[in-house]
Amino acid sequence: MMNKAVFLFALIFVKYSLICDNNSIKGLIVNPEDTPIAAVSVRIPKLKLQTTSKVDGTFEFNNLPTGEYELKLSRAGCRPLDTIVGIKNGVNTLNLTMLDVYRIKENVVVTGTRTAKQIESNPIATDVVTNEAISSASRLRLDNVLNEELGMVLVEDHGKGIQIQGLDPDYALILINGEPLIGRNGGILDVRRLAMGNIKRVEVVKGPSSSLYGSNALAGVINLITNEPEQGVSVRANARYESYNTVDLGIENGFSLLDGRLSNNLFIDRLSSDGFKISEKNYGKAAPKYVNYTLSNDFLYKFDSRTSIKFGLRLNTEDQANFYDIIESDTARKVDDRSDLRDYGFSLIGKHQYSELFNIEARAYHTKYSTLSEYTFKDNGELYDKYTFDQTLSKLEFQWNWMFALQHLLTFGGGATYETVEAQRLNGETIDANSFYGFVQEDWIASKKLNILASLRYDWHSDYADNLSPKLAISYKLFDGFVLKGSVGSGFKAPTFQQLYLDWTNSVAGYSVFGVSFFKERFEQLVRDGVIVDNIIDPATITELKPERSISLNFGFVWDINDNIDTKLNVFRNRISEMIETLPIANKNNGSQVWSYFNLNEVYTQGIEYHIRFNFLKNFKLSLGYQYLEAIDVNVLNDLKKGKIFMNTREGDRPVKVSEYG
Repeated sequence: MMNKAVFLFALIFVKYSLICDNNSIKGLIVNPEDTPIAAVSVRIPKLKLQTTSKVDGTFEFNNLPTGEYELKLSRAGCRPLDTIVGIKNGVNTLNLTMLDVYRIKENVVVTGTRTAKQIESNPIATDVVTNEAISSASRLRLDNVLNEELGMVLVEDHGKGIQIQGLDPDYALILINGEPLIGRNGGILDVRRLAMGNIKRVEVVKGPSSSLYGSNALAGVINLITNEPEQGVSVRANARYESYNTVDLGIENGFSLLDGRLSNNLFIDRLSSDGFKISEKNYGKAAPKYVNYTLSNDFLYKFDSRTSIKFGLRLNTEDQANFYDIIESDTARKVDDRSDLRDYGFSLIGKHQYSELFNIEARAYHTKYSTLSEYTFKDNGELYDKYTFDQTLSKLEFQWNWMFALQHLLTFGGGATYETVEAQRLNGETIDANSFYGFVQEDWIASKKLNILASLRYDWHSDYADNLSPKLAISYKLFDGFVLKGSVGSGFKAPTFQQLYLDWTNSVAGYSVFGVSFFKERFEQLVRDGVIVDNIIDPATITELKPERSISLNFGFVWDINDNIDTKLNVFRNRISEMIETLPIANKNNGSQVWSYFNLNEVYTQGIEYHIRFNFLKNFKLSLGYQYLEAIDVNVLNDLKKGKIFMNTREGDRPVKVSEYG
């Protein structure tokens, strides 16, 4: 009897084993273009089984019991994919689609890492303004967009610039599709130049990003990403009317043919205004009359699922008209001011994916910014003054992305730039400069919860000292929906052409400002001419300028509380050294001074940013934000502590307290 029981148990066990042996999963993982994806981790947690997809995107599980099981897919840089599969007797076939690491979607950002990353887990804190937010609020210019973003302040001076975390506009880098814009006036790039009608989203990275983007990314990076055409043909139009007869008209046309292989997106915009006066007592206008045109076109052709080429063209023009009074020999004369702005750029981008683990991207970019200002007397048309400014930038860059060991994405590359500037105030000559750079970044997904990102860039420039910019960022998923983020990095800002080559004397006020490259020659000439009365600072102390440098810390969290509420907090501190300041060097015999530039000050900004958003209904959202900011000049603070700075009171002069600073 015992032998029969043992035989029956063995028979049942063999039968069950045979059933398991006959049950299997044969799967294929592809991206939306049906290209196989390799190196995907595929797990069945309940059965404690794990495998990895092969180069052809296939994977296989054998000896499976029947039933329903959760299947989990993950890969560095991809969106995780969870699904329920039913295991039946025999072979079970699965076809699964994942978004690969290079694909850009609404919840994926590219600016902070140069590769596509999910915004939720990205160690580099990135703020995103979506196309939906732009269009729903009718924000047709970049200044309208940034004015509503937490931690960003518009500054009106030589146009509208943007402060990030308390740092001046000349410390922020502005890009369109990853390429830099030029044409700053007094350090400010006027964000009103940029129309938003064809912008898919705006990505803002706060804190130094020089480890990937080089100079001028000391405070952060603002990247405008244009629309991609939908399949078929589409047409969109926008219009806006404001006070002072301000009219903004735009139209966008896109088409995508041959199953997306051929596409084009064209955008044209016209903005005009009559300007305005602050007071009727003034002859001229506080804001001039102007007409601005923008044209943008992106053409894309995909040779196959692995190789593509994209050509981008951007054109912006603006004509301004104003008038004002000047005093000549105690007589007021009316002057007409006509100013023209021309800004264009074109880019060529080629991409080739050798495999799911390795791809290359090559970029060529050229842009030019020109202004012409003519001032003529209204009564006889004679020329009173004329000013021209021409700047060009050419760039060639290569970038490789290599995924290895499943959890590592290595990004590396390099490039070169060539820049020219020509202006009367820069000695009236064409001045050129060139630079070379290399960068590397390691994106390590250490676990499901931990992502570590380290980057490094080295810049060599013909006109200032070399610079090395490192950065380290970490994100940790504490629990579902809650991610801690922190980063530390350095940034730098190169001396401007003005600080290096300015050669200008104000014909009315009589003062002179010389860049460090021309200072010795120009100052010695003034001494020989008997113009210099005495020195305020030893002229021999004016030497080669160093780049301004910063060390930045950012730490905070992102918390998606539920489908309707999300919140985030960021604590930051930026410390900048070798700040370039303008100081008087000597007194002239006309009562004015000679000025030049020095690396002097050290400052820091620190603060807290908090943001919470509520989605009550489909078309109703409420956002609340708060920022606390401190901006401190370290030299002034040290003088306060030493009692060197005084204030006048009714009881007499007394030292200013540190608590009274600011």
